[in-house]
Parts: sequence; structure tokens; C-alpha cells
Amino acid sequence: MAKHPLQSMIEEAGFEPQSYSGRAMYGKRCLGVTMSALTLGKLISELMEQCLMSDPDGGDEYDAMTKAAHDVRGIRWDNMGMDMIYYWPDVPFTDDDREEDHEDDG
Repeated sequence: MAKHPLQSMIEEAGFEPQSYSGRAMYGKRCLGVTMSALTLGKLISELMEQCLMSDPDGGDEYDAMTKAAHDVRGIRWDNMGMDMIYYWPDVPFTDDDREEDHEDDG
């Protein structure tokens, strides 16, 4: 499965996305990222900068940025003690290790 543009942008911003199942998701997994509540502003700023730097005539890259920007609206969060996990129930998480495992099978 190809990585969702939002996951790629989170990684490029220097954060480590993970698989998460939030409240009322009944075991369904999605994209999440754990950080302090104070760091959310940095993540949003990084995502905005990536969108602003994309070329509107960039075709697929611009379309991916637009999709990621739209999907940011679905953000939810859970308290994890000292940290928060921010997650997007409608955005799948793609594990790089699983992608590599499948490439080795071929």
C-alpha cells in the first residue's frame, strides 16, 4: 500500500508516525503521532510550510499536498499521560518495515 501523503509530510517534518487505534475505532488502525501538546504547533507549522512550498503546477505532488491538507481536518487526540497522541481515523498508516518485507518476497 502506498503511503498517504499526510504520513509522508509528517515524516519529512521530522516526526515519527505510528499505527494507532483511537476511541470508538473498535480496533481499526490509523495514522497517529505522539508528541507533547506544546509540539503540535511545530507540526502544523511544518505541514503548512510544505504545502506553501509546493508548486501549484506540480501535478501529482501538488495533488498529494492538497489531499494531506484536507485530511488534517479530521485530527483527533488522546491524552497519553505526559504526551498526547494525535491521530486521523480516516488516514491509513503504512509501516515501512512491512513494505520492505513485501519487496523481499518478489
